[in-house]
Amino acid sequence: MTVYKVLPYLRLRKDLVVRGAICLLFAVMSGCTPRGKAPEQTGDETKTIFFATHMGEHPGWIPAFAALARRYEELHPGWKVRLHYQPLDGYQVWAETQFISGRGPDILDFGGGDAFRFGARMGLLVPLTEQLHEQSPYAPGKRWKDTFYPIVWKNAEDPIYGELWWVPFNFFTVRIFYNKQLFARAGITRPPTTWKEFLAVQQKLLDAGIVPYLMPNSNNNPHKYIFTCMEFLSDMMFQDRVPEIDTVIRDGQVDGIESNISIYKGLTRLDDPQMLAVLHLLKGWSKYWVRGYNGLDRQQSKMLFANGIGAMYMDGSWETEGLAEAVDFDWGVFPMPLVTKETTPYADGPRNDGSYNLSFSIGKVAERRGHLAQVVDFLQFLTSPEAADTLRSYVSFISALEDYPVPDELKSFAPASGFPWSYNAWAVSPQSASMEGGDVLFSLLQGYCAGSISERDLLERYGKTYRELTVEELRFALRENAQRVLEGRRRLIATRAVRDSLARVLGADPDTTTATYTEFARLNRHVAFQEESLRRANLQFSALLETLSRPPAWERGPHTSCTGTQPALLSRVPYRSTGNRFRSPTASVEGAQQWLHQN
Repeated sequence: MTVYKVLPYLRLRKDLVVRGAICLLFAVMSGCTPRGKAPEQTGDETKTIFFATHMGEHPGWIPAFAALARRYEELHPGWKVRLHYQPLDGYQVWAETQFISGRGPDILDFGGGDAFRFGARMGLLVPLTEQLHEQSPYAPGKRWKDTFYPIVWKNAEDPIYGELWWVPFNFFTVRIFYNKQLFARAGITRPPTTWKEFLAVQQKLLDAGIVPYLMPNSNNNPHKYIFTCMEFLSDMMFQDRVPEIDTVIRDGQVDGIESNISIYKGLTRLDDPQMLAVLHLLKGWSKYWVRGYNGLDRQQSKMLFANGIGAMYMDGSWETEGLAEAVDFDWGVFPMPLVTKETTPYADGPRNDGSYNLSFSIGKVAERRGHLAQVVDFLQFLTSPEAADTLRSYVSFISALEDYPVPDELKSFAPASGFPWSYNAWAVSPQSASMEGGDVLFSLLQGYCAGSISERDLLERYGKTYRELTVEELRFALRENAQRVLEGRRRLIATRAVRDSLARVLGADPDTTTATYTEFARLNRHVAFQEESLRRANLQFSALLETLSRPPAWERGPHTSCTGTQPALLSRVPYRSTGNRFRSPTASVEGAQQWLHQN
């Protein structure tokens, strides 16, 4: 377990002021635009790559990106990279405004959900799927996609359009940070490894007059850590359910469409004892959380921990450097303790670390500026071993590149992988990017953990939203997937035509250039990729059409209700049939055309 010797907390504010002034001066000198001000896009836009990031709030990242920009300019004379820092607060609104005005960045850092929304839903990003299936010139010998940890691609493909809208850059993992001095004061000699030990440790801390756990659970948190905890617990308790839920693509994982279908068919129900076990673990744990946790935000929990008030809190590997400079005690980290059969009969085993990574997307403005190929090349450089070497001179980070070594100081954050996959059954997967379900569940969990609402109240009130959103999201997915089938078929026909034309050229002139043979091989790979993408789209279209051609489980009798055996207590979702003619669904292009025409 890593032990960090750290600086006195009283130096933090002065150090941050000095560092901020230095970073601002460095940014101005390196061509980075100040925070909050959009980059001025003047001069020859075709030879300038505009690169936006929200990582300026973390020490070292802006100078690191500036160094990478300078190195790329050295490798590609005549090209310029303009770096712009935009704070995370309001970042998505800023990006949307910039793109709509036609001034958006060529490259920006986005999370998966934002990339889906900006790319698939709004058409503001360039899909990167085909580029990722080609080699990067900065890491030859493998497909670009295969240079990264396989875990980062779990559910990364947009389940409706089948596209990848972002490329991973580094790997963040979430751990529980703990104060070693407070542990020692309570007589605790090592961090817990199982859930039973985890609760016992917190009881010892409580008995010693120490706040055991700082849970930030206020509405002010952009990231809801209680959802992270639910996800982690589900990862260790629902692995056995994957085979019966993974019925569409059958790849050993549960995607959003498969999860929602399982709710609609009654395979996933809120009143299932396995589902309730997750609630019960949260409830039992909550008695060790700091008083007033529903009013505590993430920054406050971090500040309390830095001041020695509270023995544990949850955060990511991105906080290690800042925290090391903010506290004057030894601390360490440990992963979410393993749920075992000692705690619940539904325990399955260890979990894989999720993909909490900084990732980059490419704005469609790069096409308008006529330099998309160069922007892709710059992104390939950013995700190369050479770039990782440069970054390590400025920041401590875990590269998303699978073969790149994890720094010694971050060994405790190395991503865990190789275990069976699971899924979060408590969430309706938001194919339409709706956040309604999460907002409703979060509010109810606040009351449930605090004891102001009962388990029955939570199930009944969330059940209504759970059912309504499941139907809405599946209908949305069906409409969009029908479009994907048609678009996928159109692209496949076009690519085949170009390939077959080139094949005729090669047949007529066997002595043609090597470049022509290389292009033919590339087109062959694209055809194979597009055929597989269309196959998956057909499978999803068929499954969605079959599912929605029948009433949902909760309309077929009280014993299949996803919220209990008394559905009369809940408002019902009107069922809208998709029509008898689709009871034997077709996954053909004609079927998709017919459905879209009639709906």
